[in-house]
Amino acid sequence: KAAKIAEIKELLKLKRAEREEAEKVDHVEREKQRRFMGKEMAKTREEMEKEQRKREAAARKAEKLAQKRERERIRAELEKDKLERMANKGKLKGRLGVDGYAPDAIQYDKDAGGDSQEPQAQKPKTTSSASASKIDEYITKVSSYRAGGDGGKCLKVLKLIVGNAADNPDEE
Repeated sequence: KAAKIAEIKELLKLKRAEREEAEKVDHVEREKQRRFMGKEMAKTREEMEKEQRKREAAARKAEKLAQKRERERIRAELEKDKLERMANKGKLKGRLGVDGYAPDAIQYDKDAGGDSQEPQAQKPKTTSSASASKIDEYITKVSSYRAGGDGGKCLKVLKLIVGNAADNPDEE
């Protein structure tokens, strides 16, 4: 009986040693896999960061190009305005459209007396092509502007201009 107990103890000892050896090998394998995955993750992260840097550089380059184009467009417009002012005694032609007066650039009045030698193309049209419903629609739109009282100010100015035009139809 003592021999059988010793044999069972020996068998348990061997099984425990085998299990510990297997766990040690398994632990080493898991450690190797963990290190490999860490390296792979670092490599993937680096590639993603590299791609992100490339995208950001491309975006910056596109933005610089857009800014350069805008500067060139503005310079060309300034040159055009400069030539137009030289041709028109320091004044730019006004642009009167459906949305109202829209000059190409800032107007600097050289003479306060009001020069009436404007070309025929600059004078506003005397015939009205806008219907009453369109005018009502535009007034409704303008009156809906609430920020800073802009709509109210605009309507007051419009009323003044229309009133002056009605009172003095011969004046420009």
